[in-house]
Amino acid sequence: MKVLLCDDHVLFCEALSAALVPEGHVVETAFRPEDAIARAAGGLMDTVVMDLNFPDGDSIAAIRTIVQRSPKTSVVVLTAAMESHRLCDALRAGAAAVCSKSQRLQEIVSVIQRTRPGGGATVPTEVVRRLLRRADRSDEYALAGFLTPREYEVLRRLVQGQSTQVIAAEMGVSYSTSRTHIQNVLVKLGVHSRLAASAFAVRNHLVDDDLATRGPAVMARR
Repeated sequence: MKVLLCDDHVLFCEALSAALVPEGHVVETAFRPEDAIARAAGGLMDTVVMDLNFPDGDSIAAIRTIVQRSPKTSVVVLTAAMESHRLCDALRAGAAAVCSKSQRLQEIVSVIQRTRPGGGATVPTEVVRRLLRRADRSDEYALAGFLTPREYEVLRRLVQGQSTQVIAAEMGVSYSTSRTHIQNVLVKLGVHSRLAASAFAVRNHLVDDDLATRGPAVMARR
């Protein structure tokens, strides 16, 4: 895999590169967002690892441009401040994953290796919960940034109190596929039960108001 590291902290780039190369990846470096755009043009890179903050340059605009021009290139965001409001902007711009610079290098390498365009965002659970609480349900980020369209549909059906079997039948998928979708929803929302996922969706306005009104009553009858 061809990886472009874009960070103005040279020592961090060198350390991350040293962790990626033994895994068989070809690593290049850039030190400004504008340089990353040029280097990733035409899909020359499989993954761009972009620092969130630069003293000179706009990382959010760079992420958006890279994703638009090279849709097969994944963008992984690195940040030293996981509470930054700019994380939401980065995900809206098309970033596929978020890593903290405080994570171990091998953990960051693992995220980079499993991140693929269109595969849903790979984001620490605490960040998912914090950002979803701030997002409006009409926002595309809130609906699709973490959940695929199928997973969001499953979430809506969980709020309605539908069983795994009913979800499978109504969505035209197998029981095992339905169960996998449900598990993915629970993992991405950072909850441990269908009821908790439903409550989280209602509390954070991730579903339509009519579902939020009818959901608890439906679940109460089960």
